[in-house]
Amino acid sequence: MKSKYLLFLAIAAVAYGDDITTLDGTVYKAAKVTRTTPSTLTIMHKAGVVTVPFSNLPNDIREKYGYDPSKAEAYARQKVEGALLARIKVDMKKISHTVAAELSQVLENGSLAYVTEYQTVISTNIITESSSGGYKTHTDLTGRRYVIRSGSHGSHVRAEVQKNIRQSKWDEPVFIQGVSRGYVDGDTWTGRIYPIGTYSYTTTIGAPKKIRRYTTDSTEAFEFHYGK
Repeated sequence: MKSKYLLFLAIAAVAYGDDITTLDGTVYKAAKVTRTTPSTLTIMHKAGVVTVPFSNLPNDIREKYGYDPSKAEAYARQKVEGALLARIKVDMKKISHTVAAELSQVLENGSLAYVTEYQTVISTNIITESSSGGYKTHTDLTGRRYVIRSGSHGSHVRAEVQKNIRQSKWDEPVFIQGVSRGYVDGDTWTGRIYPIGTYSYTTTIGAPKKIRRYTTDSTEAFEFHYGK
């Protein structure tokens, strides 16, 4: 029995280390460092797991785990920039449009076009199914009921997810920058476009006109909205 107790103590000694006290006075009992980054330590202790910034740890702990203030600053900046870029990518996708463009006039740096936009619409329909006496009843969200023959018995609720493509034709023509080379008047171009302000031109009757301007280049759109 005594040998088993000593073995338990030996395992505990391996699994946990000394106490760690942070600069704000928090004590983590029998702490073990499980992960390090340039700016933090992840510590497993008797009460759980916690991530502590090096700025809240004493100098001996910082030196032991190779804390470098310049590397920590660069790491923190990289994380912020990464989060910002991820958010920007989401924002860019939100403002983009998937379209089929009928090119009415192909110019040197783009084309005047009439656009049909295609949007994916996702809908969920909750269906209650029940069966009795060899028949199954379906009830959808609208309250409509359908009865079909079935060999099973009982009831359950399930969700049907449907994807539908919705088309919408824009009322006004637009200028799509980047659609020019290899195209001629009357061609159709399909792809994703991003808004980048307005485009001014003179109509065939000499009247000035301003319309919405788009680009096929996501990098150009990024620079327009967020700067270089």
